[in-house]
Amino acid sequence: GGAGRVADSPYETGAMVQGALTRHGDRTKTAARARYERAEKLSGNPAIEPTQAIGATARHVADLTAGGANTNAGEIKFLTGLGEDLSAPGGKTISQLRDMRTNLRGRLKEQGLDYGQAEARALDIMDAAAKDIEVGLKGNPRALEQYKLGDKIWRERAEFRKDITQRLVGKNGEKSAIDTATAVNLLAKKDPMRFKRLQDEFEPEEQADFVATVAANLGRNSKGEFTPATLLNNLDPKNGKISPQALRLTFGDDGVKAFKDLQAVAKSKIAARSDTAPSGASIQNMKRGLRSAIFTGLGFTTGGAGGAIAAPLLD
Repeated sequence: GGAGRVADSPYETGAMVQGALTRHGDRTKTAARARYERAEKLSGNPAIEPTQAIGATARHVADLTAGGANTNAGEIKFLTGLGEDLSAPGGKTISQLRDMRTNLRGRLKEQGLDYGQAEARALDIMDAAAKDIEVGLKGNPRALEQYKLGDKIWRERAEFRKDITQRLVGKNGEKSAIDTATAVNLLAKKDPMRFKRLQDEFEPEEQADFVATVAANLGRNSKGEFTPATLLNNLDPKNGKISPQALRLTFGDDGVKAFKDLQAVAKSKIAARSDTAPSGASIQNMKRGLRSAIFTGLGFTTGGAGGAIAAPLLD
């Protein structure tokens, strides 16, 4: 990997992650749309009777009515309208059904409906519509294949948005850059699998920047200054800034070894201020031997994170 550009503050870190998540959303949306449009072109975008979607709508309306017609009046009205749209004479084309799903979140918001159960029920109806489309395309295998590929990308995009993006930027993107940085730090400390999943969805250059920033931040104190004590505290397995699992998932076995070497140097730096310090010559010999191994282990050149975290200890 390259050196990676290091974000210099929590604000820059959060802004960097927000930008990468926005680009991920745009990129996957474009990829799914290209497959859908290919399916429409191959099939001629025929009108399809969305019978499964209409049935799902009727079931949800019945359940809501039984649970309290007055209490659930807003959602019943919304789903009834959705059912009427789906039941319009002549059926719906693939593009029309796709547009209905794309616009669902906006319509829910317009009606002031909660994104929880209301969104889940509406999406269940549109999942049924997707099955209707697959039935309608059975006679055209090439179009069906393209549609399924598009749907796979769309579903994975929606799942990533719910599981990762909304945690970091909020359901409507309301979180500030600093709030996003705080949320990322929480993943590093408490949720290593999501922390790794976030990185895996970045483009290579974005990933290099993110990993470089993570490495650099492990040695920074609240003033943004590198100190050996901060590095040791942040790498503490129990109370540090990043869990051992997240460290390994992010930097690999070589990176973990490099950080252990850095911890040894940091301890020697701190010990050098005490009466039990090793000699200056022995410290220099240790650092000389570690420099190459550490930069290689972290996957960086002498710039980026390497310069931000290792150089202050090894120079």
